[in-house]
Amino acid sequence: MNIITTIEYLAAMMVGFYLIGLLMVWIYEFKRNAIYKKMQEKAKNLEQMHLSMAVTHAKAYKIMQDYRRDSSAAERVQQFILENVLLIRRSTLKSE
Repeated sequence: MNIITTIEYLAAMMVGFYLIGLLMVWIYEFKRNAIYKKMQEKAKNLEQMHLSMAVTHAKAYKIMQDYRRDSSAAERVQQFILENVLLIRRSTLKSE
């Protein structure tokens, strides 16, 4: 009887850890979306300034580089959790 109870507890713990991993992936997805919204807002504010085209392009490039740098850290953690903890492989192809 104790063996069955132990197996049930282990199964419940495994399911719990899996759900915690999914929750962490979800949280990092929200972080990436927040970073993207911030980047879009900065780009929109930049367009409203009516600066010269060269300055606008340079500032837009810097905003995009900042976005890539900030989102890549969150994406790496999210990918690590998906692949190594949850054993889910995400395809890099958009069609799959």
